[in-house]
Amino acid sequence: MAATKCSRAQAKNSFLFGCFTGMRISDIKKLEWKDIEDGYISFIQKKTGNAERLPLSAQAKLILDEQKRLQNANSEKVFSLPHRNAINSWLKNWAKRAGITKRISFHKSRHTFATLSLISGIDLYTTSKLLGHRDLRTTQIYARVVDEMKVEAVTRLPLI
Repeated sequence: MAATKCSRAQAKNSFLFGCFTGMRISDIKKLEWKDIEDGYISFIQKKTGNAERLPLSAQAKLILDEQKRLQNANSEKVFSLPHRNAINSWLKNWAKRAGITKRISFHKSRHTFATLSLISGIDLYTTSKLLGHRDLRTTQIYARVVDEMKVEAVTRLPLI
């Protein structure tokens, strides 16, 4: 999807930002520039009420740089986003243009972050903390997905 043009740059940037931070849409919508400092985002998670301090990946920083170019210089908010239903409608159209037939919603960005983290070698505990999960069992769902990918990968190996 990242390589596919999206008519709504805010939706694209916010979704991709979620893919590289694991943040929920509710937290991305309220994110302000003052919450970002020295390569970290500091915020109170809307769902849990927990204070979080997340390090930004290089890709997340690039998305923020792009967002700065799009935003009004006086804007306090990082992303200017409408209601979740409108965003999900935009994402659906964007995914369709990208040739993706699976159902998509903004929450898929969190799933993407979790899967990318585990595939990239980030351990389950750290991934759990980055997602702000209270219980490690919640994160273990993604580990099963990665295990399934491993099984699928080794079935492709040739016989000799």
